[in-house]
Amino acid sequence: MKFQKPPRKTVLKYSAISVVCIAGFALYTNDRNPPELTEFSFEANASELGRYDFSGRLTDERGIAKAYFRCMNGDQEQFVLNVAMSGSNRNQVSFGVVSRSPHWAGNWKGTSYDLTFQGQTNLPSGAEPNCVWQVELVDSLGNRKIEAIK
Repeated sequence: MKFQKPPRKTVLKYSAISVVCIAGFALYTNDRNPPELTEFSFEANASELGRYDFSGRLTDERGIAKAYFRCMNGDQEQFVLNVAMSGSNRNQVSFGVVSRSPHWAGNWKGTSYDLTFQGQTNLPSGAEPNCVWQVELVDSLGNRKIEAIK
């Protein structure tokens, strides 16, 4: 069986489609910036002892895949706050003491490109968040940032 060369018009058409696809892919994956935390607050509730309010805002050009906050006391994680980006708990925020299972204490609104989260939690009796908050942010392309929150 002899191989038949495709018509020139067909070759040009598929070459043009390939160039457009490659250029689009290159443009999409060209982002090297990790997600940004533009706001964060974790404060004692003025009306209820032991109750804390938290909130924040996250943005990214390609979509946030992970947002994980750690309340660090020296080298030890004291509390964690996780913004669920996928799965059955999507659009929720969990808070927990590291030695226990976290509970769903808040939610987030918006899209994975620009979201705000908020919630309230009770700390165990005698527990105080004497810590430095640290955040780990990852976008859908794998760009990652870990930083202390001032």
